[in-house]
Amino acid sequence: MKTWPELRFPVDYTKAVWKPESWPAENEASEMPAFISHYINQLAGHCSSMSLLSVSSGELKEIASIHPCTIKKIENYYAVDGNPKNLRNINLDFPGAEIIKIVHASICSLVHINMGLPQMDLIYSIKNINYINTPIAKYFIKVCFDLLKVSGKIIIANFVPSFLQQDYMSVFADWKPCFRVGQSLDQLLGHLGSDKYSMNSFWDAAGNRFYLEITKTN
Repeated sequence: MKTWPELRFPVDYTKAVWKPESWPAENEASEMPAFISHYINQLAGHCSSMSLLSVSSGELKEIASIHPCTIKKIENYYAVDGNPKNLRNINLDFPGAEIIKIVHASICSLVHINMGLPQMDLIYSIKNINYINTPIAKYFIKVCFDLLKVSGKIIIANFVPSFLQQDYMSVFADWKPCFRVGQSLDQLLGHLGSDKYSMNSFWDAAGNRFYLEITKTN
């Protein structure tokens, strides 16, 4: 069984790598759900209850690896996706599945429509941030930030140029990705106010994804 490193909060991600180097390449597709489920399980150790929001959730595959004791702490788990097929394929056959609240909406809908969502402990988008332009991406992050509780967190993942040849959406859907790493990804946060958040960033072991963690401080 593969294991992930234990998270300690706050975390210094300067040299963090989440996937052990020994993982074979065929596990690349499952890395992001595995990372998110591990992150949620660790975060639950610091919360008495949790509300989560997955944007561009896909089939919410990470739910399969979330511990039952963590599930008991989750009050609301919103899965937002613009593809109804993805939402239909979310597994709801487990004890506590009533926490999952399925929302058919795109990122643009989330940005422009008040959905009446509660404040969140964690909001994450690990797929489609690549495919929205910078002005919308900045506003999307601001909308998500405003939904956070104090000490709540946002996780976003951005593919980097070396991943281009493997990028399904680029090849088959003709979606043009916006690759952002380092400073260009940090610039998406400039309008939040530097006194209101802290930030950590790290790469996956394969060098294909750059993760950004934003924590609301006040």
